[in-house]
Amino acid sequence: MDYNDDNLNPQAEQARTKADDNAAQEPSATELLAKLKPEMDEAMGGRALEQYGFGQWNISETDLKTDCIIVPDGKLYVGDFAFAANWKFVQTVRMPDSVVKIGRAAFLGCSSLSSVTMPNVLTSIEDYAFWGCISLTSVTFPASLTSIGREAFYGCTSLKSVTIPASVTSIGDCAFAACRSLASIRIPRGLAAIGEQAFPPDASIYIV
Repeated sequence: MDYNDDNLNPQAEQARTKADDNAAQEPSATELLAKLKPEMDEAMGGRALEQYGFGQWNISETDLKTDCIIVPDGKLYVGDFAFAANWKFVQTVRMPDSVVKIGRAAFLGCSSLSSVTMPNVLTSIEDYAFWGCISLTSVTFPASLTSIGREAFYGCTSLKSVTIPASVTSIGDCAFAACRSLASIRIPRGLAAIGEQAFPPDASIYIV
């Protein structure tokens, strides 16, 4: 992993060292789902759809075969596990500018997902949100974003470059780990917290 700055952010240096010296073993989506299953069952089992949320309830077999998800206007967040596991045909996600949070494992394992429209008011992308979205080729983060969770984009093997906006203050452990095609990452100079193994060891990081 190469860094292009004379005054290297020590947090970024730590992320580089951990990734180079102690690379994480890559779990499969099946293993991660097994680990998260109790949480997923609780999130999806008989709980009413909250007023301002958008989650995976009352879904038909036809719904699961859709290639485009459009989150309704006015929703404030995409719920935990909202489209995890079964939404293998989804290629595109569109979210309105009301959404401020993408929940934990919301799109985990959506292997055909290639395009996501991020809301302009989004502040948080939670843990595992886009874990294993192997067809996701690019992502543009809004200037409102403040945090990217643990393993949020883990194993997004088609991602080639990422620019982290200046508004982001924290990036979780392994946030972009196992993104094998990720060649360059631009991070803001003022980024306060970068988790261990946040980036692939072969990626070049530019501090801007």
